Amino acid sequence: RLEVSVGVGFSKMIKEDPRCRATLNRVVPVLFNLVAFEKSTSKVWSLSRPLATAIACDGKSFDGFCARFVQAQPESERACLSNLLKMLYVDIRFDTSYQSKNQFTKNLCRFSQAVQSKLPRMRMVV
Repeated sequence: RLEVSVGVGFSKMIKEDPRCRATLNRVVPVLFNLVAFEKSTSKVWSLSRPLATAIACDGKSFDGFCARFVQAQPESERACLSNLLKMLYVDIRFDTSYQSKNQFTKNLCRFSQAVQSKLPRMRMVV
């Protein structure tokens, strides 16, 4: 589902070195929780680029984290959260183009704002 073109060397390192993958798998939940619970759009904006790169490098791990994230929430909020997560991918090709980076940042800001307004009981997951 995700296109990887964030730099062949970096992407290859993530895929081949288990230590890099383990580090990325610890960093992504932290970044995502910061985005989901941060009220400042400027902070969300600054986290969007590293999060997009991490997703592009290892989309399967991000998808797994999202599944755990949804399951950890109150049952009444899971469907809404799943739909909000889908909105992250609208008009996105995870590549290095300015347009893709900009669109992901916009989607992430909308996601953060929607989570805070629609899902006040949501919990952090690591």
